[in-house]
Amino acid sequence: MTTQWKLFKSINNLQKIKVKQRRLIDNCVVLADLIVLQRDENMKIERFVQDMNTMENTVENLNEKFQQMNFMMDNVQYKLNILSSRMCTARS
Repeated sequence: MTTQWKLFKSINNLQKIKVKQRRLIDNCVVLADLIVLQRDENMKIERFVQDMNTMENTVENLNEKFQQMNFMMDNVQYKLNILSSRMCTARS
């Protein structure tokens, strides 16, 4: 009976070892998946940062163009005021 008991105990121990091995393998797979996910997320973040930089540059360019347009509109308004005052002076 002791030999049979030792056999069952050995089988039980072997099953426990196999369960632990599966857990370790599962953990390794999970770690590999996490590394892949982290790499993918880092790539997405890098693209997002590049897009943000591009948008910032575009907004800066637009701001410069609006400032130029504002200056030109002020200049046109100033010239129209001069022209209007000359016309009023000429009529008087």
